[in-house]
Amino acid sequence: MKGLSFANVYRIYLGVFSFLFFCVPNLTSLGVILFIPIVLTGIYRKELRFHFQWTMMLLIAVYLIYLIGIFFTDNMYLASLYAENKLSFLIFPLLFLFRPTFTLSYVSLLMGSTLGILGASIIGILSAYGCYANGGELRTCFTSVYISTLHHPTYFSTFIALVVFGVWGAFLRKEPFFKVSWILPFSLFALIMFTLCLSLSAFLFVAILAAAIVLRWILNRYGKKVYRAFLLASPLIISLFLVLMPGLRNDVRYTYSTVKKYMHDPKGFLSGKTGYNTGNEVRLVMWTVTMEEIAKYPLGVGTGNVDAHLSHRLKQYGQLDLAKQDEHGAIQYNPHNQFLQTCLEIGIFGLFVLLLFIGQTWRLARTYKNYLLMALVASLVVNSIFESMLQRQSGIVFYAFWMCLLTLISISNTKIQAQEE
Repeated sequence: MKGLSFANVYRIYLGVFSFLFFCVPNLTSLGVILFIPIVLTGIYRKELRFHFQWTMMLLIAVYLIYLIGIFFTDNMYLASLYAENKLSFLIFPLLFLFRPTFTLSYVSLLMGSTLGILGASIIGILSAYGCYANGGELRTCFTSVYISTLHHPTYFSTFIALVVFGVWGAFLRKEPFFKVSWILPFSLFALIMFTLCLSLSAFLFVAILAAAIVLRWILNRYGKKVYRAFLLASPLIISLFLVLMPGLRNDVRYTYSTVKKYMHDPKGFLSGKTGYNTGNEVRLVMWTVTMEEIAKYPLGVGTGNVDAHLSHRLKQYGQLDLAKQDEHGAIQYNPHNQFLQTCLEIGIFGLFVLLLFIGQTWRLARTYKNYLLMALVASLVVNSIFESMLQRQSGIVFYAFWMCLLTLISISNTKIQAQEE
């Protein structure tokens, strides 16, 4: 487009890609492909310059370890599928290793994400209405997977929380276009969608995020005495929160009861019942069999072999429904914990590199006071305890793209500001 600078093209495309990811996820691969010539153009025009960055190299290392694991696979179909899905671990770090000579803002990224969240939500609402119109129950059709059709409910609710946090942060920084007149209604709508997703792990992340924000505000505003008093009163506040949300309270009670039974006799819990229907029960089963396999194979079972090993272990406990494999050898449930999943597949060393990447990203976020990046890392850690967040394409692309981009923004803008001074 005539008169449009490369810097503006680069910034705008970040927003376009974000919109495609949230609202039209099937076009995400095309979005990545179209981004490559933009980066190559920037390199040619010397507006993007290579800058070695350890954090992004660690993510590339994680991908290379997965590739090495393919040499030990017994299921080339699944191994190839996982290697293809995790290409984002390689592509985004490589693209964002080239640092712009111009400043980057969050405007296009967050505006594109906001529009994408709205679009995905509208699609979900239409899908839910179709379910209800065809005789489905109101509560079933307008919650969980029926209201979040493009992304897994845990993923989508986490995305919503991060985007809302991001737009309010942009408002406080007085970024252009971020006005209360649209941020407030968007946030209220996003809160409704977040609640309808019914993700306990996402609720936990938001509770931690909200607590961190409130505690920081209290410390800065009222000092250490009030801060400590608030900490002591936090159990009462949590109890009040559960009273006001009976659905969440019942979920917490059932989870506590299930964990209590499991802790009393783990092996008896696994072999004493079949046909688990709740996610919490399934998680306990999958965590247990995964840890048993890790103890047997600390160096990993190889890329694509996790399903076969877990299926074999589940059969030993009589969990034949959970152990069923499809025509490609995949089972219905993954370990529901990204750290256990990674450790079982590519071993303790692979898990160490992944944790090193997460830890280094957190360190950079604190160094540059990038609170959105800190929230992003926290969301990955918290949700990865309950879900294999880097197994689905939504999680792989989102975290690889956002973590690398926000790291780039922090470092690049700081360097440019230092040069200007």
